Formats: sequence, C-alpha cells, structure tokens
Amino acid sequence: MNELFATLRPLCIEISKNPNQKSIQELQKHVEGCNIHSVQDFHEYLLFPLRVVLQKGLVKEDVAITAAKCMECILNKVVVTNWTVYQDVLKTLLLSISVVKNGSILSDGSEDLKLAIMKCLDKLISHSAASLWKRAYFVHNFPLLGHLVTLSLSLAVQEENRALKIAAMSVLCKFCQPHYFKTLPEAEQDIFLLLCGDCLASFLPGMLSSLSKVILSNVKHGHAVKCTALIVTSTLLTQVLGDHSISMASDPNLIARLDGLCEEEISPKLLSLKVKRNAKWQTSVAAKVEVVLQRILSVAQNPNLSVRLELVKFCETILQNCCAISLKASIATLLKGALQLLHDSQPSVSEKSNEVVNKFGGSLDSDTHDIIVGMLFDHCSSLPKILRKASDGEKLKHLQLLFGYLWALKHNLTIIFQSSSHFNKLLKALMFCFELDTSASMNNDDICMVLDADEGIQTLFFQGQLSNWQFKKVFLHFSDQNIAKMLIDICQLLGLYGKIDVIMDFLIESYAHESLCQQSVFLAKEVLFGTIKLEDKVSISHHIDGLLDLYCANENWYLVTSYDSDYQFTQHNMRSHSKAVLPHNQTRSIALKHIQSNVLLACLHLEALAAFSEVLCLDFRTKLMLALYPVLEKVNDENSMVASCAVKTLHSMSKYCDYGNLPNLLNNNADYLVSTISVQLRHLSLFPKCPSVIHAMLQHSDNTIFPLIRDTISEILDTLDLCHSYNQHLSSFLPVLLTIVQSTTKWFDLKKNYKGLQDDVNKDNSSCKSENYLKEFVLNFHKNSEIATDTLGETEDTDDETPITENDKNLETDAEPKVEAHFKMIEQVLKRCCHLMANKSPKVRLVVMEIVVEGLKALSGEENILLPLVHQLWSPLLARFIDPELQIISKAFDVVCIMASTAGDFIQRRFTKDVLHKLLQFLKSNAPHPSSALIPSSKQVYKHSALFKLIRNVLEKLGTILQVVRINFEDFQKTLSATYLYLSADCMQDLQDAAVTFFRYLIKIDSDAVWFFLTDIYSIQTVFEPNHLHSLKIVHVSGTSDSENMFAKNMKLLIEICK
Repeated sequence: MNELFATLRPLCIEISKNPNQKSIQELQKHVEGCNIHSVQDFHEYLLFPLRVVLQKGLVKEDVAITAAKCMECILNKVVVTNWTVYQDVLKTLLLSISVVKNGSILSDGSEDLKLAIMKCLDKLISHSAASLWKRAYFVHNFPLLGHLVTLSLSLAVQEENRALKIAAMSVLCKFCQPHYFKTLPEAEQDIFLLLCGDCLASFLPGMLSSLSKVILSNVKHGHAVKCTALIVTSTLLTQVLGDHSISMASDPNLIARLDGLCEEEISPKLLSLKVKRNAKWQTSVAAKVEVVLQRILSVAQNPNLSVRLELVKFCETILQNCCAISLKASIATLLKGALQLLHDSQPSVSEKSNEVVNKFGGSLDSDTHDIIVGMLFDHCSSLPKILRKASDGEKLKHLQLLFGYLWALKHNLTIIFQSSSHFNKLLKALMFCFELDTSASMNNDDICMVLDADEGIQTLFFQGQLSNWQFKKVFLHFSDQNIAKMLIDICQLLGLYGKIDVIMDFLIESYAHESLCQQSVFLAKEVLFGTIKLEDKVSISHHIDGLLDLYCANENWYLVTSYDSDYQFTQHNMRSHSKAVLPHNQTRSIALKHIQSNVLLACLHLEALAAFSEVLCLDFRTKLMLALYPVLEKVNDENSMVASCAVKTLHSMSKYCDYGNLPNLLNNNADYLVSTISVQLRHLSLFPKCPSVIHAMLQHSDNTIFPLIRDTISEILDTLDLCHSYNQHLSSFLPVLLTIVQSTTKWFDLKKNYKGLQDDVNKDNSSCKSENYLKEFVLNFHKNSEIATDTLGETEDTDDETPITENDKNLETDAEPKVEAHFKMIEQVLKRCCHLMANKSPKVRLVVMEIVVEGLKALSGEENILLPLVHQLWSPLLARFIDPELQIISKAFDVVCIMASTAGDFIQRRFTKDVLHKLLQFLKSNAPHPSSALIPSSKQVYKHSALFKLIRNVLEKLGTILQVVRINFEDFQKTLSATYLYLSADCMQDLQDAAVTFFRYLIKIDSDAVWFFLTDIYSIQTVFEPNHLHSLKIVHVSGTSDSENMFAKNMKLLIEICK
C-alpha cells in the first residue's frame, strides 16, 4: 500500500502544480492496474488534484478531458462515502461545463469534454454510498440538484451528439432512481420514496417538458435517444406520481420521521421550493401530465420498431404504477397508446400491445369504460372527414386506433350496441370506408389468389383459413391495401364479439339503398368471416339463408353487366320496383357507370357466396339447391370479370363442401340442376340464361355426368328447333352446342381417329426423282393389275353360289355395330347447323361453322354418320363462299379443309366443281400487279385486312386439299395460272411465303407440270438437251433469265426443288 502511495503521490503533486496530459494519463494507467480495495483507501487523495485541474478552467481542453476520464476511472473503482467529497466533486464537474450566458448555464465547450463530464457524473451517482441519500435529496441541496437537472436537460435538448444526449439522460435516470434504492431496508425505502418524490416533484414541470421535447424531436436524432427519454420519463412519473409514492406522501408518520432526519436549518426561501403532494396538487398536475402524455403518444407512428415497443412499455409502466390514484383520469389515454399499436406490422410490438390491453383493459372501472366508449364513437364521427382529407398514413393510424378501441371493449360490445345511435354511427362509418370506385377498370388479372389454396389469410386475431381468392377492389377513399386489411379485421372483430343479429339487420336494410348496396355486401361477408370461431352455427346459418334469398332474388342477381347482355332489367337503383325481363328489341339505354356498378356488385355477390360456403363448410351443402344454379348462370357471363369470379366461387364451394373437385360437385347436384333447366326451358323468354347453365356444367365436369344430362341436351336441341328464328336466344344456345361437341370429344377421346391433312411438303422429295422410279412404277402397276384380276375371278365364282336368303340379310343387319349415344348427340347437333349456317348474323354463322369443324373432327372415324352429314352440310356451306363477309369465306374454307381430311374421296368431285374454280377466280382477281404495288405505309394496313388474311389462308391450306382431292391436268394448269402471280417480288412477303408453300404441295403432286410451267416464265437456260438418250427431243423453254425478273427469287428456288 505504501509502495503504491509512494508511486502515485509525485504524480498527484505534479498534476496539481503543473497539469499536463502525460501525467494524468500515467496516473490513470496506475489506477487501472490497482485493485478496488487499494484505490478505495486513498481515493479522496487521488480525486483532489483532478478537481483542481477541472476547477482552474485555464488548462487546455484536451487536458480537462483527460482529467475527467481519469476521474471516471477512479470513481468506477470506489464507493464515495463522504458527503463533502461527493458534494465537492459534483460541484466541480457541474461548474466545469457551466457558464451563465443569455439565460443558459451550458458552456460552449466541445462535445468531447461535455461527454466526459457526463460520464463522470454518471459514475459519481452510481458509486455513491447508500447512506448519502439522507442528505442528497433534502431541500437545502435543491440549488445543487437543480443545477444538475438543468444542465442535464440542456444537454439532452440542445446538443446534437446522440451519445451526449443519452449520457445526460442516463444521469437523470440514475438521479431519479439511484442504484442503491433496492438495497435499503424496507422501512428506509418508504422514507426514501417520500423524500425522493418530494424532491423530484419540485423539478417535475421542467423535466417533463424537456423530456417530451426530446421524445418528439426530429427522427434524425435516432431511436436510442427517444427510447432513453421514454425510460427516464416513466421513471420520473413513477417516483413522483406513483401510487405507492403518493400514498407515502399522505402518511403523517412517515412525514414526521423524515422531518427528524433533517439536521440542518432550512431557510424560508429554500423551503418555498418544496412541493407538498396533496390532493389539490395531484389534481392540478394530473391535468398537465395528461396533455404531455397525449403529445408523447404521437410517437406511435415512429418508423422505428424500438421506439414503438418502448412506447408500449412506457404505457404499461405508467398504467401499472401510477393510475390507481394520481393519474386515474389518464387510463384511457395510456390505453390508447397500446391500442393504436395493437395492429402493428411488427409481431413483437403487436404482441406486447395485446398483452398490455388484455392486462389492463379487462379491469376497467365504469368511468374509464365510459371514457373509452365516448372516445370510440367520437372517433367514428370524425372518421369520414379523416378519410376524405387525410393522407393514407393518417387514415391507417385512425383505423388502427378504432380497432384498438373495439378490441379493448370486445367483451362489452353487445352491451354497447344496445344504443342504436352508437351502433349506427359505427356501422355508417365503416360503410363509408368501404365505398368502392366503380370507375376503375377491371380485368381477369385483378382476380388474384391471396395465398396458396391450402393456406389462408393469416391475421393477428383470426388464425383460421379465410377466403383464398378475391378480386381486386379499388376503394374510393384510399389506395393503401393495409387500410383495407385493417377494415377487414375490424369487421371480423365485430362478427366475433358483436351482436350479429343487429349487424345483419342493419346491413340488409342498407342493401336496399343504391349508394350502400356494394358496401353492405362486402361488410356482411367480412362480418360473417369473423363468426368462424363461434360455436352457434345455427344462428349463422339462419343469417346466411336470409342473405342468400336477398342476393339471389331476380332483381338483385340478374344485372346488366354488358351492353351485349341478354338480361335487360331496369337499373339497379330502381330495385324496389317490380322487375321483368325486357324483350331484346326493347333494350334500355344504360349508362356506363351503372354497368360498372353492376359488375362490381355481381362480383361481390359471388365472393360473398364463396365466403358463405367457407363459413358453414359441410353445412352449406343444404344450401346448394339455392346457390349453385345462380352461380352456374354467371360462369359464362358476358363480362369476363363476373365469369371468372363465378368459376372461383364454384371451386370454393367444392372445396369447403368437401366434394374434392368441381366435377364431383356438379355430378352430386346434377339432379335438381337438370330439373330446373327443364322447367326454365319451357319459359325461355323469362330465363334467357338457362342454356348457359348446361354450358357451364359441360365445361367443368367429366364424362360421368354425360348419362345425367343426355336427356337435358335433347331438350335443349328440341327447344332450339322451336325458337331458332329468334336471334336473341341463339346467342345463348350456340355456345352450348359448341361445348357439347367439344366436351364430348374430350371425354370420349374422339379425335384419336382424326389425322388431319398431312403436311409433308418439307419432307425429302428425292425418292420420286431416283433413277429407277420408272421401273418401280411399272412393277407396282403390274402387281395391282394381278390383284384386280384375282378379285374379279373370285367375284364371278361367288355369283354361282347359292343366293343369300332373307334370314341371312337380317343377320347381317343385326350384326351392324350399334351407334353410341355420344355420336348420335354430335350428329343431332350438326344437323341443326345445316339450317343455322344461313343465319343473317355473321357472328352466328362463324360460331356455327366452328361447331361443324369440331363435329367433323369428332366423327372422323364414323363414316356411316359422317358422310351423310357432309352431304347435308355441303349446300349451305357452298353458299358461304359468296358471303359478303370475308371472315365467313375464310371460315367456310377451313370447314372444307376439315371435310377433305375426313371425307376426301367423298367430296372430290364436289370440291373440284363447286369450290376450286371459285377459289381460283378469287385468287386471280386479287393477285398483285406491278402497276398496283402498295406503298410501304399501305402495306401495313393491308396486312391487317380481312382480304389479306383470306388470301394467305387459302394459299397455305389449298395445297393440302389438292393432295387429298385429286384433280385433272386441266384444273391443275388453271391452278398454276391463278396462283403464280403471288410469287412476284411485288407481292407482300407473307403472301410470297404462302405461295411458295402452296407450290411445294403442287410439286409433290406433279413436279414435271410445275417445272414446265415455271420455266416458261423464268429460266436460267432456254435449251435443255438429253444427256444419254439421243432419241429424246431437245426441249426449248420461253422463260427469261433476267436477274431483274420479279419472279426470279421464288421461281429459282422452286425450279431447284423440281429437279
């Protein structure tokens, strides 16, 4: 010990006489190497020279900083037990960075010096003996303590350095609650609380005001500063206004004991600074603290997670320690801080808020409960105004607070809703929030899967599986989807804890109003989602029955969603009037906004039905008789949005009713579906969408439904025979006929026999040009002749045998294969097409020919049915080649191509006589000429014309037909003459390519004829001499080899192929 003192004593003397950085650093180094007990024995001696250095104020700043760091090191190893030393060091440190200037006591020193001094103060307070509290907080030390508090607050508010701000507030926090408080005996703890609370009460206004400024300061100051300020504020309020501290302040015995501890006489001036924490003072301070708390709670919108979490902890601390006596009136305000963070995006914040609300919200007294109820409905009253004018961030903040109020009052919501005025105010505010923008454009991409089908919308309070699809909604008063999610959570909370009967009655009543019908459907759906956790499914089922009856009523379900709609009801805003379907020729003039509104409402209806199936699950099966048929009517709606929503609804029904898939749903409910279809077919004018139901069933089912709907399809065909002259019904029937053919083809794999026209134009053609092809031809001809002779002999021998009896004929007849039902059905459909192909509507004619195309492909393996049908279809099809609409001609040509691939030999003569010459005449009349060359800009327009598309279609497919339908040499030459002009360079490139493809097919048929024809137009040489056979004549051609010949490029290629 003596050796250590001998080492340190010269350094202390040198520092006192000649302060320098080297000596101070050497002293600090020796102190750091000593143990705590060694330094404790002579710490007062070590502190003295450092106090002298800091008192002089004439040393350089770096020396002062080093001295402060050395003092911090010493204080960190000792416990200050002497009040005089404690007081002198405290004064020295405070005065070293203090100066009275312009009303401020903060000097202009560097931040490093201030930071070193504050850290030194922190160690001084932290390492002071417990016995010092009896003198530190008494009134006679108020000037010194006031200096400490003022200086620390000035640094926290005025300085920019974050570390300095935090160090200053750390000193305040340890001043409010020193480390030794919990080590005191229980009896002394009460006296300390009384003394410390009285002392801090004198500084409360200034401290609270300055700390609130730090909390509300700019975000750039950092989250650590704000978090520290919140901790200091909660500690201060707990020490001054804490329930235990206030109870001590009113205990006369403790007050008497405290007065006995004061050994010094207190001047009246200092005594006037002491605050008496009586009831009057508590009331006055509580009102002012309430204002500060309301300001502090605004940091709930701080983007930093730590600040929001610390705010919740702040509210928890004050609620737990201060709200039984002094701050009772602030319970609602403090709960508001937790409530508005109840739906925070960060789980740690939301879970902590939920914990605080559950902890304190369930034990509210009647006064606080009434305050929160009042705040709830005041909030509802201001919500529409906020949604009109505030930013999305402000809107979300207010909705989160609304959710918080409802969550805090969740167990009393049924009592609160007994007041009709309060209930109406809340529901009307929500209806206003859910107002949709009907002018927003929508398409199929706006129907999105929220999550995977096996998952659901996972929210904080509703962990069940919610609807896994929705269509995108554009809200009128906000664009942030987080606001929509917040509103949905509010509705589901009402469904879970509210009075469902009252809510549903209100929504059904609101549905009758044009301006509220969409919102009421949306709100009802989300409220019912909230009831998923309820056990009383009977009541929920009753409400869903009422909503189904309302939504599926004719005037509400059959809305005009397109200008082509079959339904022409009165406008939706006249739903209260009687409804009737208007004849097609008496369509009303409906504004676009009404159609858009109807589309939204129809989609909302379908989304609601999907939600009902999810809420009831298997119990919804009993309601399919009412709900399934209307949804099927919407599957092929004129508006694609509505149609897509209907399909999604069907999938939801099949999933939640446990059918597994859509075909099983339809098959298990086919009985009453076909029954309803049969009834409505008899009153088609009242139910124009009836055929679309069977259309939807065919689209989304499998072959197991065929026996169930076969008779219904026959009824549809019979109905079509009776009313085919009414065009308004054909638009409903034709898609059904097409779907019948397509579905039957898919179910029974009828296209397996359809080979199509063989496109082998690009295959290697060298085999036909081999040297021995003539020999092979002669051998094949001889072989076929022998076979024909043998067959003829067998036929003559058979004629000599016993003639066939009548019984044998009957046996042969019975042996004929029976035509299956699906083939008969396709046959019946195609027979109707014979009459419909001449309809005056181009749209009808196109659809009819598409049906014919699909039907011919399906019947390609059944010649007994196919050939008679081709014969019946030929005449009406032939008339389509003189149709004024070029698209119709192109489609008719496509039908001929299918006929050629399925019954080529049968139509060979018909095609040559009735079709080929018309096509050649058409191609020749529209062939390009050098004088009629198009300018570049006109070419682009021409490329998109119907004429161009028809010519290209004919050139691309005519060659395949000619391969199947053999034509004579004369017609072959006419074909060459009519089409060669399309090989011209003056023709558009697409048509040139199509013409080259066409000539490739012709080369496949007769390459020699094509070669002779082309060489008469273009040829590199004009004389061709035989190489070996001198008996053959020399061939002369008239084609020129001019490189500028407009046919040069394409004909040169084709001639090479012919060789």
